[in-house]
Amino acid sequence: DKACRNRDLQSFLILPIQRIPRYELLLSQIYKYSGGKDKVTIEKAIEKINSICSEINETKRDVDNNSRRNQLQSLFAKASGKKIDLTDEFIRREGNLHVYW
Repeated sequence: DKACRNRDLQSFLILPIQRIPRYELLLSQIYKYSGGKDKVTIEKAIEKINSICSEINETKRDVDNNSRRNQLQSLFAKASGKKIDLTDEFIRREGNLHVYW
């Protein structure tokens, strides 16, 4: 469909999230050219946007980590025939792993 410009659903779902950092850039530009009490209000808005961006990034990192952890649990279970619970683990580094039984 031409209206979708050959994009899939995932590319449309990410659009609102991609707008948030743009707001910070826009507010920063507005801040440069404003004065008086407007600057204080804009500073607060920039701080709030930065806080939201940080929260989104942390949530995305957690989701990615959970997804990867689930993949690893499945791989370990297939390789060893035993269920390994990695629920409370955080993936710090990825690389080759050699397991000898």
